Amino acid sequence: MDRRDFLKNCCLLISSGVISGGLAPVGWAKTIHKDYDPAKHLYGMGIDINKCIGCGRCMQACKTENDVPSDPYYFRTWVERYVIKA
Repeated sequence: MDRRDFLKNCCLLISSGVISGGLAPVGWAKTIHKDYDPAKHLYGMGIDINKCIGCGRCMQACKTENDVPSDPYYFRTWVERYVIKA
């Protein structure tokens, strides 16, 4: 196998992985948890931003504390930063 064939096979492998990986979670979300209603769940957690180093452990702690499933398709956890002026 020469270099050209190797690179061609790598590109095919990567592109097929991207295409199949992008389509699979959509089907999983529709078929696995039909009875889950995200409107019934409101999660929140306050964090002292002055101590933040950007590690993301607060998001994991929030999921753990509120019993959010750790499955990869529960991706609605994010960090919003507000400055409150006194």
